[in-house]
Amino acid sequence: MRTFRGINLKLVPPALIPVIRPLAEWTAPASRAFSRSIERANNPQAITPTPSTTPPQPNPVTEFLDSQFRVNNAGVNSRKLAFSSVLIPNNTTVTLTSPAASGTIALLSDITSLTAPIGAKYITQTPDASLTNEQALSLLSTGILKSTTGTGVLSIAIGTDLPAHATQHQPGGADAMAVDAAAATGSLRTLGSGAAQACAGNDSRLSDSRTPTAHATTHKSGGSDPIKLDEFAAPTDITTLNASASAHGLLPKLANSVLKFLRDDGTWQPLSNSNVDLTGQNASIATTNIVGSTSLAGMYRVTAYLKVTTAGAAADTLSITIGWIDGVGLSNAIMMDFDQMLGAPTTLCNLGTINQTYNGIISFYCTASTAITYATNLTKTGNPVYTLRLRLEYVG
Repeated sequence: MRTFRGINLKLVPPALIPVIRPLAEWTAPASRAFSRSIERANNPQAITPTPSTTPPQPNPVTEFLDSQFRVNNAGVNSRKLAFSSVLIPNNTTVTLTSPAASGTIALLSDITSLTAPIGAKYITQTPDASLTNEQALSLLSTGILKSTTGTGVLSIAIGTDLPAHATQHQPGGADAMAVDAAAATGSLRTLGSGAAQACAGNDSRLSDSRTPTAHATTHKSGGSDPIKLDEFAAPTDITTLNASASAHGLLPKLANSVLKFLRDDGTWQPLSNSNVDLTGQNASIATTNIVGSTSLAGMYRVTAYLKVTTAGAAADTLSITIGWIDGVGLSNAIMMDFDQMLGAPTTLCNLGTINQTYNGIISFYCTASTAITYATNLTKTGNPVYTLRLRLEYVG
């Protein structure tokens, strides 16, 4: 406080002078007309300015240094609010805009303290690596979400989770289904005999046993409902419909053997065929069965093939004898004739030349249940080696 001619004047802070100045400027013309009674009394008198007719002018831009503009608390002078621009970058002006409402300014620390912890339980659209206890909806299958009471855990609802709502689909319901709709249209069906109605399980029409109308012709070839032979059920082992000498029929059951044939009497007969394949032979072969017992009486054929694999002496020879019993019970043993690769047919095969081959065929009639045999006779001074192959066939 300062006293000017008995008037106590309160000092105005320099920072408020620019604010007060405009008021003095527009009252300046009347300042000289102030009436004072300062010297006539001990207490200062109010100064009453004469209003000016000059309108107020805009205030010039006023700037303060850091911490010079302060707001003191009305009750406690030690409580002050100061403004600072220390953190504002160079050549930058920051504008603070007040919202159109009263309130309290929050500090950054106040906002940080309100941040939720990363370990809290969240529901997110997709997994978040920065969280540790969230539930991501993208990990669930597509469907209706269900919240578990007590835990709040979300899952996809199943049929039993949905409330009963059958009445909504019944006639008169909010989502009623059609009744007795056309074919291929989902609907409820009433019981009755109409084309679009259902038949009850105890309907008499279901227990009306009737003899089917004769319709064999429909299943025959050319009929309206022919049955294909290969579409019948698997047959049994019954032989009633097998073919016979008096009627067509089914093929008898196969014998599952490549050595049998079907006779005209409908039976499977074993073949009397047999093979002989010998290699590395260097001596005579005693009488040996080609087949031990013929299955049928009739004509048979033996085909022979001989090859010299190691040459012997020039005079070394080999003959082959085939034996059987003919139709009158006589035993027969005949040396086979061979066609040489070079030369006339012969019964003696010369083994003096390597790779020399001989081929022979003999046909004869043989009774049933008898043996057909073969034997070789080797005459040698050297050491020949040969291969022998025989084929026995039943020809009828």
